[in-house]
Amino acid sequence: MGRLCAFNSSASSDDVGIVSRTWTFGDGSSANDVITPYHAYTVNGTYQVTLTVRDAAGLSNSMTQSVTVRDDAPVARFTYSCNSRTCTFDGTTSTDDIGIASYWWDFGRYGIVNGSGATITLKGRAAFTATLTVTDQAGQTHSTTQTITLK
Repeated sequence: MGRLCAFNSSASSDDVGIVSRTWTFGDGSSANDVITPYHAYTVNGTYQVTLTVRDAAGLSNSMTQSVTVRDDAPVARFTYSCNSRTCTFDGTTSTDDIGIASYWWDFGRYGIVNGSGATITLKGRAAFTATLTVTDQAGQTHSTTQTITLK
């Protein structure tokens, strides 16, 4: 999985007609004869993307542009509801630009749970903290903590 970038060469023109397009994406990969290719970069960085067009007379022209690719860190968010001594947690409101790979809940004395949601049964009526840590496809993490008070 990586950052998906879209490219477009439809504005390229020639008086005798373009017969081929070659894209090099700056990371060792390329595409041929595609007007609007998509390319997934797996590593953050700045890449030199080159489009070379060739016309029916055998002449060619190239254009190179820099493309900077970065993966934003995820943002952990969650909602919860408590009914009597049972609390249900939902982390699916967490976001990331390339997708969340894992959810990790820490409920302190009530344990640790993996998954986008969790349900715990409380012992007594007291305050506790719930921490959700999300990790994205690139290994970046973010955590958020809320204090839960049962009355």
